[in-house]
Amino acid sequence: MLFEAQRVRLKKLWNSSLLINRLPTELLVIIFTLFDTCSGLSPFGSSARRSKLVRVCRRWYDITCSSAALWRTVEIPRHHKRDKYLKHCLKASDPCPLRIHIAFADKVDLTSLYPHVGRIELLEFSCHEASFNLPRWATRLFTMKLPMLKTLRFSEGFAKL
Repeated sequence: MLFEAQRVRLKKLWNSSLLINRLPTELLVIIFTLFDTCSGLSPFGSSARRSKLVRVCRRWYDITCSSAALWRTVEIPRHHKRDKYLKHCLKASDPCPLRIHIAFADKVDLTSLYPHVGRIELLEFSCHEASFNLPRWATRLFTMKLPMLKTLRFSEGFAKL
């Protein structure tokens, strides 16, 4: 127990001595945002990049979890916890503009997006089936005002989510 406490203390001391950790929080947020924006060619993978940032150290975890700009790209996966994940991302990203990527859109109900439609600047639907039918929740979404929407994309093919 004593050894573990000493190891943790030394690790914190080491991390605080690194030059990148001496940068102000505001500058690290800019760097993390650029990392999120410039990493890879695909818009998919933002959540994977966030998960890498939070594992570096406690400070990076705190910065990532509290920076709305790092949560503005939301990939809506096909797993069973997607509604809870979506609600978390929408809350964490407020008030930033949203970039929403939805895989297998005909299989999900995303009515929780409705209160945030004014923040959506990119909306992408990806489906692996050739006979894609727009679900009711999405049809209603398009009857609402989307003042910030710049890009609307429908794609066929296997999504990475």
